Amino acid sequence: MEAVKQYLKKYNISTNATKFFHEVSFWDLKYCTSCTICKLNDSCVEDFTSAIPEIRQGCSQLFTECKFGGSDFNCCDKFQPIETEFGSCYVFNSALLSNASLLTVNRTIGLPDLVFHVRKVVAVRIHAPRDIVSGGMLNILQVQSVPLVTEMDVMLRAEPTINDESVTTLSEASRDCLLDDERPPYPDWPFGYYTRSACILYCRALAQMSRCNCTHHFLAKI
Repeated sequence: MEAVKQYLKKYNISTNATKFFHEVSFWDLKYCTSCTICKLNDSCVEDFTSAIPEIRQGCSQLFTECKFGGSDFNCCDKFQPIETEFGSCYVFNSALLSNASLLTVNRTIGLPDLVFHVRKVVAVRIHAPRDIVSGGMLNILQVQSVPLVTEMDVMLRAEPTINDESVTTLSEASRDCLLDDERPPYPDWPFGYYTRSACILYCRALAQMSRCNCTHHFLAKI
């Protein structure tokens, strides 16, 4: 809330809009209660999207120290911004950003610790490198935010699927899946890649358009 209060003070906006700006800046899977009944230009405003980048913490404002496998690294070199259904998030070791330095972690080469220090309480999601966070994704941590002083061990079991080369000769309909270099035939597919999580996110946007003729403002940027 402190970032919201600072923004309101900076632009001389009524404090009645505090809850509104917090809800539109930090979505938590709940609908915006302050958006349903509010007084325009007092407890809410029409053009709020430009305020969100100022209210949310930038990488250099959020991270202070980062270590991987005991070695220090520049946090903002490895934690890259990506647009999600929750707004701009900072993702570590994502294959969706064409990261040439994508890290391989397994029991053969070792399981190094990732340690990062932040100035604010943060929400953390853990997922595969080719996934993208969405409201429909299971949160394996079971909590929306992680306290500032936290040390945790997360155990994941990977089940690799290996396809025979002959599968590439089959049509998409026959194999019922897409290969890495293929794209779904949906109109206006917004991603340069295909993953199941990206497809779910796209379908959530289509459902919102079908129901409401609009999407959540964070979805509109993807």
